[in-house]
Amino acid sequence: MNLENVWMFAEGSFYSSNQLLFLKPLMDHTGIDIEQFATSMREAAKSQPKPPPIMSISNGVAQVSIKGPLMPNKSLIMQAMGGTSTQDINDSFQQILRNDRVKGVLVHVNSGGGSAAGIDQTAELIHEVAQKKPIVAHINGSSASAAYYLTSQATKVFAGNRNDVVGSVGTRLVMQDTSVAANKAGVEMVVIDTGANKSIGLPGTKITTEHKSHMQSQVMQLQRHFEESVKRGRPLIDMSAINDGSVWLAEEAQQKGLIDDIHPIQKSADVLTALMRIRNS
Repeated sequence: MNLENVWMFAEGSFYSSNQLLFLKPLMDHTGIDIEQFATSMREAAKSQPKPPPIMSISNGVAQVSIKGPLMPNKSLIMQAMGGTSTQDINDSFQQILRNDRVKGVLVHVNSGGGSAAGIDQTAELIHEVAQKKPIVAHINGSSASAAYYLTSQATKVFAGNRNDVVGSVGTRLVMQDTSVAANKAGVEMVVIDTGANKSIGLPGTKITTEHKSHMQSQVMQLQRHFEESVKRGRPLIDMSAINDGSVWLAEEAQQKGLIDDIHPIQKSADVLTALMRIRNS
């Protein structure tokens, strides 16, 4: 299974152009040219200035920005979408872990989630840092799904205002059965492989009940990892009350234990200062 196709995202889905190869009848009907869209995204990314680093350090505090769709690797498409790579997040927290001058971390979060690929490793790293240096996560917009996977590992989690969206503790895999579209296009897929599950989701092929059952078990395992990480970071949370994929506005999210409070960024910075003073006393 390619984890980059498994999403922990609060809304929408992402598809690569090759996944839509056999959807030409649908594309013709809707007037959407997927290849042209992808090309436009790449061109838009090329024309944008290089994004600033996601981390800065000043006066013993590291500030890390987690925004937009989360993807395992940097790309022009990710840049055009205003996303963040988990590799950049990993690099930032590795530097924080090694830098004795950094005494605390303020994480700015505005993300609906993203790819499951690499997200558990990143959560483990944030948790490791939080055991040695206080981390305050401040949400400004949303922290949902894969983004909340990471946010939940902070020492304290705050929302900036009542309209912020938090939650979506859920996992999703979207597969496309393009066998009918392939047949209409006059394409017969001949698959020669070594097992019944080797070619699951291959464009143009039928997705069987057995395929669905196998992939459902994989998704449930990823969800179990998600829930275990959230429970580790927020041990008082009632998992059964928040693991249905729902998102909540900040006030209800606080009632459910997903966040600690709602206040402006300056107060979150003040809380971090107090935690740093306690940790270093």
